[in-house]
Order: sequence, then structure tokens, then C-alpha cells
Amino acid sequence: MNERTDGESTPASSRVSALLAALRISRRDAWRAKGRSALIVAMVGLPVLVITALLTALATMAISPQEGLTATLGTADALVRDQGRQPIRDQDYTARNFSSGGGEDVRPWTTQEITAVLPPGSRAQQLHVRYEPYRLARWWPIVEITETDLRDPLTRSMFQVVRGRPPAAPDEVAVSPPLVERGAKIGGTISLTREGTVKKVVGVVERAPWESANFVVAFPGGGLADQRYQRAWLVDTSDPVTWSGVKKLNALGLVVASRAVIEDPGSAPDDIWAAGTGGVDSGSWPALIAMITLMVILEVVLLAGPAFAVGLRRRRTELGLVAAQGGSARHLRMIVLMDGVVLGAFSAVLGAALGIPLAQALLAMVGRGWPFEAPWAQVAAVAVLGAASAVIAAVVPASQAARMSVSAVLGGRAEAPRPQRGWPVAGAVLVVAGVGLTVAGAWLGILAIVGGTLITQLGFVALVPRLVGLLGRLSGWLPLPLRLASRDAVRHGGRTAPAVAAVMAGVAVAVALAIPFNSASVQEKINYQPQEAAGAFVVKAMERAAEEEWWQPVRELLRRELPGVTPVELRGHRRGPAGTFMRLVAGNCGTPCVITADDFPVGDERVLRYVLGREDPAAEAALRAGKMVLLDPRGITGGQARVETTTYRGESESRQTVTVPAVAAEPVERRSVRAVIPPSLTEKLGMRIELAKLVVDPREYRVTDAESERIDARLPEVAFHADTYLERGFTRDGVFELVLLGGAAGLLVLVAAFTATGLAAADARADLAGLAAIGAPAGVRRLFVAGQAGFITASGAVLGVLSGAVPGLVSAWPTGTSSGGAITSNPGSPGYVSDVLSDNTVLDVPWSLLAILVIGLPVLAALVAGAFAQTRVTLTRRTG
Repeated sequence: MNERTDGESTPASSRVSALLAALRISRRDAWRAKGRSALIVAMVGLPVLVITALLTALATMAISPQEGLTATLGTADALVRDQGRQPIRDQDYTARNFSSGGGEDVRPWTTQEITAVLPPGSRAQQLHVRYEPYRLARWWPIVEITETDLRDPLTRSMFQVVRGRPPAAPDEVAVSPPLVERGAKIGGTISLTREGTVKKVVGVVERAPWESANFVVAFPGGGLADQRYQRAWLVDTSDPVTWSGVKKLNALGLVVASRAVIEDPGSAPDDIWAAGTGGVDSGSWPALIAMITLMVILEVVLLAGPAFAVGLRRRRTELGLVAAQGGSARHLRMIVLMDGVVLGAFSAVLGAALGIPLAQALLAMVGRGWPFEAPWAQVAAVAVLGAASAVIAAVVPASQAARMSVSAVLGGRAEAPRPQRGWPVAGAVLVVAGVGLTVAGAWLGILAIVGGTLITQLGFVALVPRLVGLLGRLSGWLPLPLRLASRDAVRHGGRTAPAVAAVMAGVAVAVALAIPFNSASVQEKINYQPQEAAGAFVVKAMERAAEEEWWQPVRELLRRELPGVTPVELRGHRRGPAGTFMRLVAGNCGTPCVITADDFPVGDERVLRYVLGREDPAAEAALRAGKMVLLDPRGITGGQARVETTTYRGESESRQTVTVPAVAAEPVERRSVRAVIPPSLTEKLGMRIELAKLVVDPREYRVTDAESERIDARLPEVAFHADTYLERGFTRDGVFELVLLGGAAGLLVLVAAFTATGLAAADARADLAGLAAIGAPAGVRRLFVAGQAGFITASGAVLGVLSGAVPGLVSAWPTGTSSGGAITSNPGSPGYVSDVLSDNTVLDVPWSLLAILVIGLPVLAALVAGAFAQTRVTLTRRTG
């Protein structure tokens, strides 16, 4: 029988009592040591706050198909979109993704035909969309034009009339509030489309804030939605449109967004469009997120670990008394672990509680009006991880507490640290394995590189205590204060090693990213191909405008803004609706190139001088004589060049080869231009000529940045779909990325260094008192504190460079593979920002950044720590 007498307790209740006692002790200690507790709360709670705010913002901005149903369908049962009677294959349940099959019948659907293929008793309301520029006092870019009847109940909740009334006639429109801010007003007019169709503004309407804010709603029949694409209808059916009904309409060439299917997508097949289309595929995201989470937890543990270690040493007497009164090693371990539980739980709850309103405030500042949504499950998981990181940080101090000698503690004697003999071996094994996996990541992909980097970091963390000891032996040549500081750091390895490891992790991440970023910048500079001559200013139509009336206002604007400057007129081939392309054909000219207005401009001597960047009397004379001037002599055979013209009409094509006289000329700098064609050859070549762009030749006049900005601002007043470009050469040198990486790493390193230094200073009060007792001046004690910060920062920075160089070099190494390499560079796109972890052909190490991390940061940390060191020491007198 399990009977017991009063005063006795079962083992289970004893464990609960011990746990509650440990919890009370930890709570009281956390309240007494407010500074150390606040430090741990900040270290653990800040990541939880940031991640919670980010997850909440992403969840709020991610509008699900169900949340956006009213904005998409209004009160209709379905939205039917015209795809030209070509059968639709593989539509997803949201109707956002689909593929269409081939078909010869591409006639647009009519409203009557749409109603005929729906169940009896259905009706359809037009909802055609078109994207065109508009003009008020000046031309503005693209606006979304929707033709529908806002008076129809089917459009209810899609658009809300906030002022005026809905359009009721073909010549009336309603506009969105941003257009009102640009000059539209009720009772006024607005010019829409390139044809300049004038409509009367009768109302102001709003719609869901996550939809486009620049839109116009016109009454059907106004001649605006006359394109075959973007034709759609809101339909009201007698019965819900099921997935089988969607597939039947798909077979007719109609894409269908059904309310019934979107609300309950269970009847639809699995979404075949869910897989990622680039970068890291969707199946890799969980592993990548798990690795990033582990690295964040590792950093928090490394930063919070020294604080728990110092707290343990300050409570040695208290814990010794607990042990002397019968407390076991398990009880001591439990008390220290409860420090992590108490502070971790409080930090996690506080971070999560502040992260959600922070996200709400940031979203309110953006002002888009998304329906607020907090991902409670994800927030709870982040809070649990935050609390777990604090508990993990307290594990090592808890183990030390369980092994401490009670007699040594109560006798006031310091215990010699017990070496962890197996850690260096395990650390070396992990480093070797991590480096091997990282190197293999050049062929295996990004996950292997990230995983190898994480394993390498864990290996270095295990090696840090031994490496710190080795570095400490090299301090014999240092001045006395710095020598004492380094030996103090080695003696208190439980406090120093995590801080050094935290510095190492921050530096390693910065180095691993800086090397491929810097290599990408160098690669892009090598591959950079300017669009125009250096310093040239260009006005170009974003869509070809052959009409002279379109260009005349542009010429007048340039004449007003740049008096006395006559732009060079570059003309080129107009492709036309069928698609006509030209290419140079020569036996030894390499790959034939597609000829566009930029590659083969048509013009006179001024055009040739601009293209060459110099005067060439012989080439100019040949151009006047009707000869083509090639910038590559390999395209000429016997004073002639063969030009092949290819014209595509549907699936058919026709080719014509013409031989023309040609000469060669060398340009000052290589660009995309391949030749200059005289106007006399255009008819022979079958070219349809149009003015492509106006160029201010930098040899004649250099347009300043202020003049370029002024022309760019005033250009929309005279022409829509025009663009300006000032060729400044290669300007993206990668400095911003390096500064950003260096700044982030520097901030993390300094936080770790100052945290460890502050804890070390609190832990070294006896040493400072000893220095003061033997007459050491304040400067010596200040150098002691500065030396602690410098030693920790320098040790971590050196190890961080060594551990981060491997993944950085692997990421930037020219492997020639698309799965692992380093940097994707686009030589034909000026200012192109590269993507990390793709292909590259250049390896360039940012030595200046490494020097700042290894030399500059330790010096800065030492100077700041020394400047703020507390050098006043109160000496106590021993009695008895």
C-alpha cells in the first residue's frame, strides 16, 4: 500500500516543490540584478520582436483569394475572362494562373455569347479593362481603365462612389482619388488613351486598398475597352459555378473565377502552379528557413550565455549555501536553468506582445488599409524559440553550477576550470565536415553552402575556448594592462568564449556575403556595356512613334531647355505588326546579330561621328557615297557586306539577302551599335524608317544632371511614353553593399564586445581593486578594460574572417554551374544588381572591409570601452 504519514511527501510532489522553489529563487535574483536581467531581456526579446513584426506584416499584406473575393467578384457568382476561344488547360482554382492551347479562332466574345454558354437565367455585366496613359494638365503614365456599369448590383463592393455619382452615359467616367490630386475634378474632363478620347468626370470612386490606386471607371460603350485582351464579365447564375462548370467553360476558351470554388477549393485539383519558378525552389524553403532560425538561435545563445555565466559567479555563495543545506547537484542545475526559463519566458512574451502592435503601426503608416491579421501560430512558435534560446544559453552555466565545489565556494577560493577534453576534437571534426560540405555546395547548391557554413560555425564555437587559450599565450609582449586583460579573458573562458564566438559569427556572415558581392561588382564593371557614348543625353520613345507630330513638341522642349544645342537624330528600322528583323551575315563575323534601331542606326555624318566618338573623314565620305559603315571589319568581304532580312507572319517567314557596299571604321569605345546605314540604302534593304531617338552628342555639349532632371520632369507635359537617359557609365561600384554589410556586422560585433566587456568589468572588480591597492593609476585600470574589449573583438574577428572566407570564396568561385556558383551578372544591363549564389567569372576579395573588421573594429571597441570604463574603485579594509 502507498500510505504515508503527515509531513512526508511523495517523490513527485518533492520534485514539484523543488521546481517551485527554484523558480522563486530565480525570480528574486532576476529582480535584484536588474541590469543583467534587462540585458538578457533585450538580447532575447529584440529578435522575437523583429521576427514577430515581420511575420505579422507579411501575413497582413498577403491577401488570400478568400479575403479578396469581394474586391474581385463584387456580388457576382463568377468572373469570366475572354482568352480568344482557345481551350484553357490547367487553370488553378483562383483563375490567376492558367495555360492555353493553340487554336485558330481568336474572335473576341460578346456579352450575348457569354450569356448563351451560361446556365439558363444567367446574366452578364461587362467588366473590360484597358491600360493606357491619360492627360489632365500634362500627360501621366499608365492608368487602369475599366468599362462597367457601377449602377449594377453585381459591382457592389468592388467600387464605392465617395463623391458625385456613377457614370450613366458613354461619355462619362469616374476617377480614383489619386487622379483628383493630380487635377481631375467633378464636372471637368480627362483625356484618355493615346488617341486622346475626352470624357467628362462625374464621380470619385474607391476600391480595395490593395488594388491599383490609379484607375478610371467608364460606362460601357464609350469606345475605351476596344482591345481583345482584358475582356471580362461579372456573371450572375441561378446555381453556383462548380469546378466541373469551370472546366466546361475552359474548353470554350474562357477563364473562370468562381465564388463557390474559391470559397471551397476542395473540389479543385492540387494547385499545379504552387511550385517556385526561380531561385530556391519551394521544396527547399523549409530547410533554408530552419537553418536561418538555427543561426539566429545560435547568435542569441552566444550573446546571452556570458550574462548567465557572470550571474552564476555572482551567486556562487548563494548556491553554495543551498548545497550546504542539502541541495543536490540537480537542485543547483535547476536553479540556474530557471534563470533562463524566467528571463526567456518574459523576454519572449514581451517581444511578441510588442511586435504585433509595432507591425500594426508600421502598416498604418504605409496607409494601404490591408485587413490586419496576426499569425498567432507562427508568433507562438517564435516566442517558444526565443524562450528556448534563453534556456539553451543557461545550460552551460547550469552544468557548471552542478559541478562546483561547495567547500571551495564557501571558503572563498576560486575553482580551476575543468577542461572539456572532447570539445576540441569534436570541434575540429565539425569544422572539417562543414568546410567539405561548403566546398561541395559549389555544385550542390545554396542549401549545401548554408548548411556547411552552419556546421563550420558550430565547430568553431566548440574550438573557441582552446583557440582563446592559444591566443592568450601570445600576449607576453603586450604592456602590463593589456597582458592582464588577455590573461583574465583566458582565465574566465566560460564568459569569454561565447562572446568571442558571437563576434566570430557576425563577422563570418559579413565576410561570406561581402566576397561574392564584391566579386559581382567587379564582374559587372568588366562586362558593363554602355548604351550610349559617355555623357550622352537621350530622349527615346518607350513605344515607337513614327509620326513627326509626336516628336516636334519634344524638339521644342529641348530647344527651350538647351539653347543652341541641336540633337542628333537617330533613325532605325520599324518592325511593324508582322515582325521584321534584320541581321548581318558574314563568313567570319561570328553569330549573326539582330538589327534594331540601336544596333544599326540610319543617318548622316553627325550620326556617324556620334557612333564612332571621333571624326573619320574616310568613313564619312563613304557614308555620303551610299556605303554602309561597319564597326566590325570581319563583316566585309571584298568591300561588300551581305544583309539578310527576315519577316515573320504568324508561323511563316520569308527571307531576303541583299549585298551592299561597305567600309569598316573603329569606334572609340565598344557599344551595341554594329553599323551605320546611309538613307540611300534603306529602300534596297526593305527598311521602314522611323525616328527612334534624339541624342545630345557629348562631344558637342554635355548635359548636366540638373538639366537632365529638369527635362525629365517636363517631358510628360508634351509627350507620353517618353523616357530620358543620361549615360554616366558604370556607377554601381558595390560600395553601398559593403558599407551595409560592414555596418551590420560592426554593430553586432560591438554589441557582443561591449556586452562581454561590461560583464567582465563587473566580474573583475576584485582585480581592479587589487590594481588600485598596489598603486595603479586610473589610466592603467582603463587600459585593462580597453584590453578586454580589444582582445574579445580581435579574437572573434580573426576567427570570423577565417570561418567566413570559405563560404564566401565558394560562393564567388567561377564554377560555371547554375546550381551553386556565385554571382549572376548581366553585361548588357547597366546598373544591374546581381543575385548572390549564382554564376560568376571573377573572384575579388574586399581587403579593405576585412581590414576594417580585423583591425578597425577591435581598435574602436577598445577605445569606446576604455572611454566609458568605471575606474573609481572603493577599497575595503579587512578586519579580524
